[in-house]
Amino acid sequence: MAMQVKTRLTALAVRTAGAGRYADGSNLWLNVKETGSRSWIFRYMLAGRVREMGLGPASGGAKAVSLADAREKAAKLHKQLRKGNDPLERAKGKRKDKAAQAQSALSLSKTFEEACDQNFEAHCTGWGVRFAKQWRSAMSRLAYPKLQRLPLADITVDHILSVLEPIWKTTHTTATRLRAALENVLAYGETRGWRQGRNPAAWKDNLENVLLETKKVSPVKHHTALPWQEIGAFMAALRQRTGSDARALQLLVLCASRSGEVRGVRWSEIDLLNATWTVPKERMKMRVAHRVPLSAPALAVLRQAERLRSTGADNDSLVFPAPRGGTMSDSNLSRLPARMGYDVNVHGFRSTFRTWAAEKTNVAREIVETALAHTVGSKSERAYTRDADMLERRRPLMSAWAEFCSKPYVETKGGNVVEIGARSA
Repeated sequence: MAMQVKTRLTALAVRTAGAGRYADGSNLWLNVKETGSRSWIFRYMLAGRVREMGLGPASGGAKAVSLADAREKAAKLHKQLRKGNDPLERAKGKRKDKAAQAQSALSLSKTFEEACDQNFEAHCTGWGVRFAKQWRSAMSRLAYPKLQRLPLADITVDHILSVLEPIWKTTHTTATRLRAALENVLAYGETRGWRQGRNPAAWKDNLENVLLETKKVSPVKHHTALPWQEIGAFMAALRQRTGSDARALQLLVLCASRSGEVRGVRWSEIDLLNATWTVPKERMKMRVAHRVPLSAPALAVLRQAERLRSTGADNDSLVFPAPRGGTMSDSNLSRLPARMGYDVNVHGFRSTFRTWAAEKTNVAREIVETALAHTVGSKSERAYTRDADMLERRRPLMSAWAEFCSKPYVETKGGNVVEIGARSA
């Protein structure tokens, strides 16, 4: 394409010039293509290289840049060039800044609901199904009415208090769990760049200055537990019942397990040959898989359940299914003691086991706590413990407990203690 060099362009020349490039001065050029399209170019030499920067169309209606406007733009760029700046690089930097500002504005406009959804997707695979449903429900019922459409960046302590204060005294357990969930969502958003500054849902040095502590609002209520002296009589009465719920409750007592662990047990988790039950982390409170040593009475309960197993049931079927199929409900299991005439809580049998172990055995606390699937020791201590779950050391304890549960208790002189292995952990 020919380069036409003239002293100055005119408006008429801009409209009528044929294909080629025409200089106007101050590095401004008119570029006319064979198609007739016209555009302005700022053409300059820097560090031995020719560079060109578009300044917009010279024709095309409302979007066209006039000759006067093109000269004004070129003059500004010419000044930058004389100062040693590269107009193209400066333009790129401005575009990046604008893009960054636009992205920042977009990030800071992320709503609370959007943050909740993404936080849920990021973490729900590590939660149990029940906890995930409770999390979703609490957010929908209690947090969304006040926070749903608010930008995460705009949420303040006052917003958090508007959610928590109405329920802090009436349903305190729910309120404390919700506060923790709100803190996690806001922390997740801060990490993703959706908000800045202090987390308004944090407890320490923040909400603790406004809301009453847990113990002052609602004292801890312990689960009603059966005295350990009565467990033998209770189990004798329980063995007289034939339902799936009765067998499940027997296993719960004999293994000192939680309701959800027993109600959801599947045959794939049971190793009858090695007398071990492995509860997957999804059903454990601490989200860590737990191995349970099975005593002879516990194995007897499972073998009884195996004999009643449905024909054709696969290895992943439930050990204690509900009468109409599916997982047995928590209420189905928890109401059984009341139907037997006992005013006790199913979870309280774990306390019965713990008290018996403390008062009637010489077993170290660490082994008892591990049998209850409680975290023992600090994180570093657990890392250096080779047999962290102490499975084989728990077997004698669970066998002694099962034997104790097998017959009514008779007090003996001196209150003898069952010797089980070594005292040290």
